[in-house]
Amino acid sequence: RVVVVDRLDSGVAARIAALEPDIVVLNICSLLTQDFLTGLGCPVINVHNGITPRYRGAGNIWALEEDNP
Repeated sequence: RVVVVDRLDSGVAARIAALEPDIVVLNICSLLTQDFLTGLGCPVINVHNGITPRYRGAGNIWALEEDNP
């Protein structure tokens, strides 16, 4: 398991790829570049917990509670 604070930190994809994963699951990462995804060398699931499609992304559950689309 690799936990990073900044996905754009140089070497993150290389550190993950060195583990030779079959798949990578990311949590709430936005704007992933093609270079980053290719550098991982395996399929990626980018999880964004939310109520789709209107309330996308983590933290947007409050918009539903506050009736604020």
